[in-house]
Amino acid sequence: MAAWIGLKCVHETAHGLVCLRYGGNIRETGFVLAVFTPLAYVDASSSWAFRSRWQRIHTAAAGIYIELLIASVAMLVWSRGDSALIRHVLQNVIIMASVSTLVFNLNPLMKFDGYYILSDLLQIPNLMTQSTQTVQDIGRRLVFGESSSAPTTLGRERILLMTFGVLSTIWRITDLTHERRNLSQT
Repeated sequence: MAAWIGLKCVHETAHGLVCLRYGGNIRETGFVLAVFTPLAYVDASSSWAFRSRWQRIHTAAAGIYIELLIASVAMLVWSRGDSALIRHVLQNVIIMASVSTLVFNLNPLMKFDGYYILSDLLQIPNLMTQSTQTVQDIGRRLVFGESSSAPTTLGRERILLMTFGVLSTIWRITDLTHERRNLSQT
């Protein structure tokens, strides 16, 4: 637990430092208790005002960068370690700082770092809202025969929004089903 909290503190600090580096400001930092688990946070939302999308992407990716760097160093130390306890701790750090951060933080279907990176890469602000609206419009047209007004997005962007909307809906349904199953088992 201490290693996990430490990793998350370093992760959030990286967001903050990169945001500051590009001229943003950090209005708030701290911990929040979510499901009895302390989570570090840094309000780096001033990065949304950066003119360069690459600066916004770099700010969003900074936590992932630093965790992958820590995982790499931990792997080197783990490969040379003799103590079973140290190797066990390092193995947990490696998994938390690599697999866990890639699956959760880089996953664009969750509103964490990966979502904001993808939104900037595609240059579609409010990606989740726009994709949900696009899927709902198509659903109403297919199911109820409603003719919506002219689509606000066309071509490539509409396809991207539809794809993201369908995938994020499937993700939310799957995640919700998983959560209900876990609750019923407790």
